[in-house]
Amino acid sequence: MRAGGLLALALVLSVVSTARAEPPAPPLRVGVLAVGDPGQEQSLWQPLQQHLARSLEQRVTLAVQTREQLDAGLEAGLLDLVLTHPGHAVSLLHQQRVGSPIATRLLRPHPQAAEGLSSFGGVIFTLERASHPQNLAELALARIAAPDRHWLGAYQMQARELIEQGLPAPQAQHLHPVGPNQWAVVEAVLQGQAAAGFVRTGVLEDLAAAGQLDLRQIRVLGAKQWSRFPLRVSTRLYPEWPALLSPQLHPAQGARVAAALLSMPAEPGQVLAGFTIPADYREVVAVLRAHGEPPFDDTSQALLRELWLRHRVGLGLGLGALGLCALAGLVLLWERRRLARSVRRVGMLADASRDAVFSLDRSGHLRFWGRAATRLFGPALQAGQAFAPLLAPGSQGAWRQSLARLQGTQPAELRTELVALDAAGQPFPAELTLQPVAGPTRAHHTALLAFVRDLRPERAHQLRTRLLASVFTHAREGITITDPQGTILEVNEAFCQVTGYRREEALGRNPRLLQSGRQSPDFYRAMWDALLHRGHWSGEIWNRRKNGEVYPEMLSISAVGDPQGTLQHYVALFSDISELKRQQQRLEQVAHFDSLTGLPNRTLLGDRLGQAAANAHRHQRCVAVAHLDIDQFTQINERLGQGLGDELLRLLARRLQLTLREDDTVARVGGDEFMLLLCDMGSPEASREVLERLQAIVAEPFSLQQHTIRLTSSLGVAIYPHDSENPQRVLRGAEQASYRAKQMGRNSLCYFDAAHEAAIQARHQLLQALREA
Repeated sequence: MRAGGLLALALVLSVVSTARAEPPAPPLRVGVLAVGDPGQEQSLWQPLQQHLARSLEQRVTLAVQTREQLDAGLEAGLLDLVLTHPGHAVSLLHQQRVGSPIATRLLRPHPQAAEGLSSFGGVIFTLERASHPQNLAELALARIAAPDRHWLGAYQMQARELIEQGLPAPQAQHLHPVGPNQWAVVEAVLQGQAAAGFVRTGVLEDLAAAGQLDLRQIRVLGAKQWSRFPLRVSTRLYPEWPALLSPQLHPAQGARVAAALLSMPAEPGQVLAGFTIPADYREVVAVLRAHGEPPFDDTSQALLRELWLRHRVGLGLGLGALGLCALAGLVLLWERRRLARSVRRVGMLADASRDAVFSLDRSGHLRFWGRAATRLFGPALQAGQAFAPLLAPGSQGAWRQSLARLQGTQPAELRTELVALDAAGQPFPAELTLQPVAGPTRAHHTALLAFVRDLRPERAHQLRTRLLASVFTHAREGITITDPQGTILEVNEAFCQVTGYRREEALGRNPRLLQSGRQSPDFYRAMWDALLHRGHWSGEIWNRRKNGEVYPEMLSISAVGDPQGTLQHYVALFSDISELKRQQQRLEQVAHFDSLTGLPNRTLLGDRLGQAAANAHRHQRCVAVAHLDIDQFTQINERLGQGLGDELLRLLARRLQLTLREDDTVARVGGDEFMLLLCDMGSPEASREVLERLQAIVAEPFSLQQHTIRLTSSLGVAIYPHDSENPQRVLRGAEQASYRAKQMGRNSLCYFDAAHEAAIQARHQLLQALREA
């Protein structure tokens, strides 16, 4: 049913998308159940409201309300979409206030989790103390904190788990109700008001993340480990909140809403991680029925009917035996025991079957049935009622035809698919098998056995398989699946496009065929250590294509195990990030290098000066910073023109690079201004010889087309740490010394004089004060 529903959604969406423009649609009215203060919870659902508004291109209103307000809003037709807990959802479905679930929400177990969870369970916890219960059996006389007896995830799930293990459910006098805030359950246990507590999964982890609980002081009783479920849990898992549509919403609009929910992305940091296809809520129905919760709260008459149906054969035989005991007491007693054994054997087989098993008479009326039938179709089954009402109206004709065929002289087993109605009155696809039970003559049958198999799990599995196959085929990332030994079992088309290997060439080989040799053995040891201990690894790696080209990729590897945790496969996803690397290089080039000369710019010069200063400090050396300014370059540029002036600067930059040592740096910081960084100098005086030789090299003539140009330069020098231990002040000191060199007549070399500069500054401040006076 779910696969067909999704196909129908896709068809409706395609029709809607091609339709001509309609007037603006009325707002979509969304109601969400409040589990605490509705005002505080409103902001948690804002991402859902914004996503629906964007996807549907219409206004969306959202109200977080109590259960009573949601019921009243549906009754008055004021809501189009409802999100509520599973127990409330089953009650709404039974009352026919909403349609079948269209999606199930996903919740993040913690903010850093990449995937959401579509299920939750109950937690039974106590303190890690010898005086508190050590196991589930010791809860019988313990005082237990819980919101109240009507909470699905914080009482009923835990009570069902105790009963299924042969333990009594908590008695009313041992229950300590704390109200709707489950954090208060934990507080009651911590303060000694109760010996144990019942909460839903995630509450303990949320308190620990908020810094209000140390999980080391908590013991979880009856702890279970479920595959891909990271939270502490004591019970089986039940599906998360469903999304339900009001019957008044137009089917086409409902299809668009369903598609919008299923397409909601999982934004980082949000508790709501999107939605998935609708889950199976029959286990929730079983819990509600076991506790007599609405809509299954009237159980007295059903209990009497069940007792009568289970024992009426024995009672009838007993009464008959009493009436005929004078004539054939021993014979009837023996027959009664034989029939009882047969009924018990058939009943045991029916109860053990995963399918719903019915015993029918020749006309198709119920005689008895197994536990699976009660779980699937509800407790309202009655002996003698017709089987046909358990089917959807459209399938009852096929049922009558099958029943007629079995009335022939040679009845045979019949198998067909049809649509049945579950306990909530919702249609579901089913496989019906009818097996005639032979009478005294093989040509006639006295009864029928009907086996009803719910096909929803199978169809959901098929849909999930098709979705996964589609993702595998059409993903833009390369995907590799290997066995535990690393042998490649399957690759997708993106793998072939990135690596150049055909699928047939990759299957059966080891991913080592892609290694580039750039990573060390330590790199791969760390990778496998992460896979073995954490189950996943991700990072950048260099691999080699079939044609020998080496390329960077972003790689993520995950270990996949079976439900028992045994390693089955490794799944690797990767994408070629060559273009991203090239963009990073271009950005780094723009950010750190001069576009005309290719020399480092002022930003990169500052970084290198900081590194050189740190190295000089460690080794008791010094660093010389020189500011080189070309004398009268403006006149040269005007005479030669902009193009030749730029070419002259490039020639000068190249000459400076060839003159300096490999560890030194020359940077262009202005039009005709350069900065020189002379590292690892033994003393301030050691730089003079280098800089005077540099001035002489700058003065050598340049040949540029038909021109011969001679340049002179003014050099200002500051020494780290002689002049200052602050690298930025050293840079400014070199610039100030360069200005003094120009004032001295150009083509000169001037060292920064801190005392002289201080005197100039003091004189300037004095003159400024005199002017202001």
